[in-house]
Amino acid sequence: MSWPSSNRISDLLGSERPLLDEIFGRGKYEIDDVDPDVSIVRSAVIELKFGFDRHRARDIVTTVTIVGVPQEISLNSLDVLARFIGEDIPPLPTNANGVVSVPPDEQIRKHLRCVLRLAEDAFTDPQKTRDAAIFGAGYNAAYNDWASGKGSWLT
Repeated sequence: MSWPSSNRISDLLGSERPLLDEIFGRGKYEIDDVDPDVSIVRSAVIELKFGFDRHRARDIVTTVTIVGVPQEISLNSLDVLARFIGEDIPPLPTNANGVVSVPPDEQIRKHLRCVLRLAEDAFTDPQKTRDAAIFGAGYNAAYNDWASGKGSWLT
C-alpha cells in the first residue's frame, strides 16, 4: 500500500478539485486548512469537515454541517446522511491491530463520491435539505437513546 506524499489533509482535498467542482461548482467552495489532520470545505449549502486519525486507526472521519437550518440539527456524520438517500458506507478494511489499510486519499475520494450523491439527491432544494437535517437529527437522537438505554420509547 502506498501512502500519499502529502502530510496535510488540505493537500489531499486539493488534489480532488475536479470532484469538488462537480459537487459544488467551480469556485463555489473553499478549502480551509485547520491543521495537518483537519480541513473544512465550505460552500453555501454545506460544510464538510475531514479529520484524519493519524495516530490510532488512520481513518478519515467526515462530518457535514448543513447551512441554513437550525443549529441543533445542522451537524451530522456523513454515514448518517448517506442513509437518508439509501446509501450504506461499509466499514473500511483493517489489519489485526484495527488500523485502516486504505490510504487517506482513497478514503477522501470515497467520501466525496457519497457527498456528490447527497448533493444530487438531498441538497437540491431547501425542503430536501431541511428533510436531510431532520432525518440526521432524528437518527442521532434514536441512536443516543438506544446506546444510553434511556428514552421513553425503550420502556
